[in-house]
Amino acid sequence: MSLRFRRFLYIFFLLLFFLLAPIVSLYSAGYYLDWHRLFYGRIKLEKTGLLSISSDPRETEIFLNRQGDGGVGGNLAAAKSGPFVTPAKINRLRPGEYNLRLEKEGYWPWQEKISIRAGESTLLKEIILYQKNSPWLTVPEAKYIYFSESGESALLAGAGGQSAFFNWHAEKAGPWQTDATSTVKESGCCPQPLWSAANDYFLYHGWLFENKNGQFLNRRPLAASSSLYRWSEEKENTFTYLAAGKILAEATETGATSSFFQLPRMENILDYLAKDNKIYLISLIGRGGLLEIYQTDAKPLAAISLPHSAHFRFWPKRGRLINLYDEDNSLLYLLDENDRVYPLQETIANVRRAQWLSDSLLLYANDFEIWLYDQSARKKIFLTRLSREITGLFPLTDKNFLFTTRQEINLLELDLNGSAKITALFAGPDLEQCALSPDKKTFFFIATIGNQQGLFRLNIR
Repeated sequence: MSLRFRRFLYIFFLLLFFLLAPIVSLYSAGYYLDWHRLFYGRIKLEKTGLLSISSDPRETEIFLNRQGDGGVGGNLAAAKSGPFVTPAKINRLRPGEYNLRLEKEGYWPWQEKISIRAGESTLLKEIILYQKNSPWLTVPEAKYIYFSESGESALLAGAGGQSAFFNWHAEKAGPWQTDATSTVKESGCCPQPLWSAANDYFLYHGWLFENKNGQFLNRRPLAASSSLYRWSEEKENTFTYLAAGKILAEATETGATSSFFQLPRMENILDYLAKDNKIYLISLIGRGGLLEIYQTDAKPLAAISLPHSAHFRFWPKRGRLINLYDEDNSLLYLLDENDRVYPLQETIANVRRAQWLSDSLLLYANDFEIWLYDQSARKKIFLTRLSREITGLFPLTDKNFLFTTRQEINLLELDLNGSAKITALFAGPDLEQCALSPDKKTFFFIATIGNQQGLFRLNIR
C-alpha cells in the first residue's frame, strides 16, 4: 500500500468521522434528519417525540401512520421491526398528527387521532378494547330483574308469582320461591326491592327480607301507616322511615326502633335524606316547595324555597351538591347549601336518567340525547343524538359509556378531543331490565331472542 493511498484513507475516514459523529449524536439525542429533501437542496432537522401506550387486554397490535405519509412504513423516524404490540414505547417519532389504531382478534378495534410533539412524550394508558360477543341465556323464564344499587345482588321475578335470588358472580339464580309478599302487595310500600348497602337485606312490598345463602327469607312485615323507606348511609343494616310524625330507625337483626328525627310537620313530606349528621326535608308549603336542612338534634340550619311540584325527590344521590329532581317537569336542580345568597348552581331541563361520574362530572340523558355536565366549569357538553329513545345509561369509565334503546346495546367512547364514537354491540328486539355488573365487564338484560326468553348476559370485557 503506497504512502499516497494511506494518506487518502486517513483523510477519507477522518472526514467520514466528522460527518457521521454529529449525525450519530443528534440521532442519540432524539433528532431526525429528513434525507428526502436532499435532492431539493434542503435537509430538515427535527426533534422527535415518544409514544408510550398500554391497553386492556395486553398484546394488542398497534397500527400507526402519520397523516400525509404513505403507508405504515412512513410513520417512524427510524426503521423498526414489527409488529408492535402493547404495552410499547415507540420513540423517534416525527412531530405531527398520527392515526393510531389498536386491533385484537375477538375485540372491537380502537382508533384515535393523536399528536406527537417535538421533544415530548405522549402517554396513552390503559386503553380499553371491548369484546365482540353474542348474548346467551342465563336464567330462562325470568320476567323482571331488580338489581341492588351496587349491582352485587338482584331479585328475579318469574311466572306465577315466583322469585329467585340472582348471583351474577356464579352466573346462576337460586331456587325459585313462591313470593311470600303476594298477600300484602296492597300495602304499596317498596313496590320494587330496596336493597341494603351490604346486600344482606331488602325491603319489598311491605316486608323485610333477608338474603341468606342465595335464598331470601321473609323476616317480618314493615310497620303499618309508614312511608318513605330508606337505608341508612351511616349505620349498617339499619333502615329509616316516616311514621307518627317522626323519622324512625329500625335495626334489621332485632327489629328495635328508635326515634331518629322529630319532623316539624307530617303533612306533605315528599322526600328526606339523612347525611353527614344532617336531615334534608322536601315538603309542599302552600303553592311552593321547601327544602329544609336540620341538624339531627332538630336545630334548623337553612331553608330554600322551591318551585311547586308534587314529586320532588333527592336524585341522583351522589356528588358534592344537593340533587333535587322534579319528576313532574323532568328538571334537575343542583344546589349548594353553603351558598346562602344564590344556592341554585344549575338547572338542567328534560332529564330522564342521570349518574354522577365524579363529584363534578354528571352524565345525563333525555329521550334522544346524551350530555355531560362539568360542574367545575359550569359547562354542558353535548355528546350525541339518536333517532330511537334512550332507555338506559351505564358508565364504564369517565370516557366510555354503555347506553341502551329498546333494540340496541351501544358503546359510546369519547376521544381525546371529547368527540363521541358509537359502536353497536348488540341489536335485538325488546331489550328490558338492563343492568351492568359491578366489575363493569358483563351486561344483563331481559329479552326474548328467537324462541328463548329470560335473563341474558353479554360479556363486554
